[in-house]
Amino acid sequence: MKEASSLGKTPLPFLEEALQRGFLMPTLFNLGKAYSPGDRDYEAHPHRGVVRAERAGDYFVQAYEQDADITSLMEASRNYLQAYLMLRNNHFIVPTEDARERLRGKALAALKKGMALDNAQAWSNYGVMLLEERDFNGARPALQRGAERKVAVAHYHLARMAA
Repeated sequence: MKEASSLGKTPLPFLEEALQRGFLMPTLFNLGKAYSPGDRDYEAHPHRGVVRAERAGDYFVQAYEQDADITSLMEASRNYLQAYLMLRNNHFIVPTEDARERLRGKALAALKKGMALDNAQAWSNYGVMLLEERDFNGARPALQRGAERKVAVAHYHLARMAA
C-alpha cells in the first residue's frame, strides 16, 4: 500500500473492489489500515480524522469477526478510542452527544473483548480511557494490569497519576 500512496494513487478503490468480490481477508484488515488516520490527519482535519478512525475501527472489527486475530481487535479499539478522545477533548470539533457515546461504546466493546482475553494493551487502553474521563479509581487497576505486562504507556500514565 505504501508504494501506491507514494505514486499519488490510493489503494482504497482496489481494496473496496476486492471486498465486493468476496475477498474478506486480509482485505478487511487492509481497509482498516488504509482508513486509520495519523496524527497529521487529526491536526489538519480533526473531524475527518474522527470519521476515518470510526470507519477503520469498523473494518478491523469485521476482520476480527472473520479470523479472531487479537491484532485486529486492538486496532479497532485503538481507532475508536482515539476518535472518542478527540471528540471529547478537542474544542474545535462540535460533536453530537450521540457520536461521542457511540464511539465510546464501540471502544469499550472492543476493549472488553480484549480484556476478557487478558490482553495487556486492552487493559492499558481501558485505563487510559478511564484516566481521560477522570475515573482515577477505575484507571489505576487497569493500568496496573498493563504495567505488569510491560506496556510502556501504562507505566507512563501510572507515573502521571502519581505526580
